[in-house]
Amino acid sequence: MIGLRRVPASEAGRRVGVRMRRQKLLTAADPPRVWSILDEAALRQPVGGPAVMREQLRRLTEVAALPDVPDVVYIEQLAGARCLEKPADADRYLDVINRLSATALNPDHTIGFLTGMINDM
Repeated sequence: MIGLRRVPASEAGRRVGVRMRRQKLLTAADPPRVWSILDEAALRQPVGGPAVMREQLRRLTEVAALPDVPDVVYIEQLAGARCLEKPADADRYLDVINRLSATALNPDHTIGFLTGMINDM
């Protein structure tokens, strides 16, 4: 995978821990709203084998079914991550997401699409 490098086990464990804690926020009393637009090519990029891919797609269907909940822009990329909470910082990203979402599948269709991908594996 391009850009993927080995990291020490301690760093990999730390990253997994951070992601797991972030996942728990989705079902907390006052969860953040998750609004994601993923390119289909990213969904079809094989990572970790079929069993891992199926589980990842299943998790995406669970998140897609969560109710809408304040706008925060979280950007994760190769060199790190940023969380934009100030409206002035987030507005530019939200504008782009609004335009992209006009052509993206809605959450109900997304669940069906992801389920179809799982069944095709």
